[in-house]
Formats: sequence, structure tokens, C-alpha cells
Amino acid sequence: MAKTNKTQKQIREEKELAALTQRITDIYSGAGGRKWDEESECPSPEELSLVIPAIRSVFDPDEQKPYLWDPHCIREFIDPSGIAKMLYQSGIRAL
Repeated sequence: MAKTNKTQKQIREEKELAALTQRITDIYSGAGGRKWDEESECPSPEELSLVIPAIRSVFDPDEQKPYLWDPHCIREFIDPSGIAKMLYQSGIRAL
């Protein structure tokens, strides 16, 4: 079995991504009115109409990254981890 040694940077990035994913999951839970289960749920159009503006207002209130909210990015909003990865790669972190 191969031993893996994670660097401090990798550990920090994993924690930051986990925190961002949790914040987004909380937004999904609020939009759906129930605890969000990423493994078994897919957001309805009504939920997405609440989720996307809420995430935008929390993580990009000054609209400094308008390309993240373009229609071609909607596929990333299917689950909290997908949008968290996209936002994280764009430099957005949990507040």
C-alpha cells in the first residue's frame, strides 16, 4: 500500500473546499426547505431559481466574476460540490 503525504497546502485547500461546499449545501437546504442530500437529490427549476441568486449574492455580491453566472455554467449547479469546485477554482472561498 502506497503511503501518501499531503502537503500543508493540500490539506488547507481540502479544508477550504469542504467549508465552501458546506456553505453551498446550506443554501441548497434553505431553498428546498429540507436538509439537502447531494447523493439522492437533484434541484428542481424552482429550487435553482432560488439557489443561484442566493449563491451569487453571498459569494459574488459585487459581481466581480459575472462569467460564473452565465447560462452555460448552469450544469455546475446540479449539486453543491459541483458549484463549490467551480467557485473554488475561480478564487472564491467560504466567508
